Amino acid sequence: MDDKQNALNLIKKLLEEKGVAEEKAKVKDSDIWVINVGSFVFQISIGQIGYKEPYIPAVSVSGYIMPVPEKPEQRYNLYDELLHINSALAACWFSVVENQVVLESIRPIKDLDYSELKFMSENVAGYGDYFDDILKEKYLK
Repeated sequence: MDDKQNALNLIKKLLEEKGVAEEKAKVKDSDIWVINVGSFVFQISIGQIGYKEPYIPAVSVSGYIMPVPEKPEQRYNLYDELLHINSALAACWFSVVENQVVLESIRPIKDLDYSELKFMSENVAGYGDYFDDILKEKYLK
């Protein structure tokens, strides 16, 4: 079995274990699945990583937290807090993508196993559901 097919099978197993119907979670004509956990929505996707060729096939677990605040002082304080939080997280991190705060975990699909995918998913889901409301309340006033 090739690496991508292995990753697809592992995602299907994870969805089944979580009681999420694949046909409801899967975005049509894509390798993206959307899952809700409390107030947090995250996605699992298969794509590529790298800044230049050759790109590396990868699995990503990520979720939108909030927009970056417009006020410079709030933005600075948010970035400072996210860096401190990042230092305590395992295998996931906050980043800014297109002016949005995102929590993500990315790993090449080569030799991916179920325990790794499950850990990535549980980390992003757990931390995302915990931090989304806290950060929004603190920085989007």
